Amino acid sequence: MTDSTVGSAHVMKRRTLTFRLLITFLSLLALVIVALGFVTISMLRSYLVHNVDDQLKSTGQVVASKTLANIAKMKETAPQTTSAISTSRTITST
Repeated sequence: MTDSTVGSAHVMKRRTLTFRLLITFLSLLALVIVALGFVTISMLRSYLVHNVDDQLKSTGQVVASKTLANIAKMKETAPQTTSAISTSRTITST
């Protein structure tokens, strides 16, 4: 074995059980915190997208109903305007 291999093996043997357990616990804790972060972000994103979708649907329905009402009003007034224009054309052309 080389000196570096012997040295690293010697350092690992000198570490106490408490230190190794603490390092293992902290590593697992960090892993759990990162996993919870990803789950939280995923759930929050899903919730927010769902809320925006609902808002867009309700706004779209309101805009569509107002647009249809405006189109209906325009159709009601359009024949009267058209007949008045055709009457004035008839009068001027005779």
